[in-house]
Amino acid sequence: VIDTAVNHIVRTMFSDLNTTLVNFESLWKQEREKNSTNGAPLTIITTTLSDYFNGLFGRIETKYFATIVTMCLDTCVMRYLIFLRDYAANKKEELTSKKDGSRFAIDCANLKTCFLCPALPLDVTLRDILNQKLTSVTNLVDLITQDYEGEHCQEIIHDIAKKYNGQYKSIGANVLAITSSLRPQTIGVAGDKAKLEYQTLIGTILDQYE
Repeated sequence: VIDTAVNHIVRTMFSDLNTTLVNFESLWKQEREKNSTNGAPLTIITTTLSDYFNGLFGRIETKYFATIVTMCLDTCVMRYLIFLRDYAANKKEELTSKKDGSRFAIDCANLKTCFLCPALPLDVTLRDILNQKLTSVTNLVDLITQDYEGEHCQEIIHDIAKKYNGQYKSIGANVLAITSSLRPQTIGVAGDKAKLEYQTLIGTILDQYE
């Protein structure tokens, strides 16, 4: 009965966000065309969920509240990963700008603010779990926006390569290809060279874990 009630609450929360979730990519592009940096459309989702979290806090047991937060996070992470995949596939020859990279980073910050808010009554263990789930998004965005030669990005690439080694290597390659497609790139020889170097680095690291 409790599980049914929790599932119903989560469905109700996301029913208010159905249009934003379904049209996320087109809404994101609209904000891009307006040169907006306000975090929309993701802020529509995170603000609505935060309002629900504030309303639920204290009205249901903490463990069920934690389950609701976790289920909401799983949905948001999956939707954003799908967005990154589809955006990379649909951008064709258009180059990603530094402003695009900034918008990806703003999205990550908004996700962290929503789900790792200190005001949420979550224990340390659960916070660690939520933070780990968020790395599915934040790691990819770090590879898109940060220096790929830095230790942090190198570690992320190795982690992905190890996770999808052997027969799953193609999955890791596809995940990392998204970051290659979405990295901000300057027009000209220098930009093409940087992209090729990043792709070569990815291939070299993937080959280490065959």
